Amino acid sequence: MSDRQKYLAVCAPAEGSSSTAARIVADGLSASLKTVTTFRCEYPCDSPNEKRWLELTANRYQQDDRTYLIVQLRNRHPRCAI
Repeated sequence: MSDRQKYLAVCAPAEGSSSTAARIVADGLSASLKTVTTFRCEYPCDSPNEKRWLELTANRYQQDDRTYLIVQLRNRHPRCAI
């Protein structure tokens, strides 16, 4: 199983308080693999010691008839609540 498949396998069936965000990420990554559209989202990813937000950006990249997904995660902490 590729890393992409592992990531999607974890996000797609997620349950609990973050399940909606996990499904949005799984759907966005899948869509980015099929199109040239950049996927970007922010989601809460609290650790035991702090509340934090992550920004995920995904872009499709093709080379030699192979398709890749470049995924960047960036800590957006501190994030201001509106």
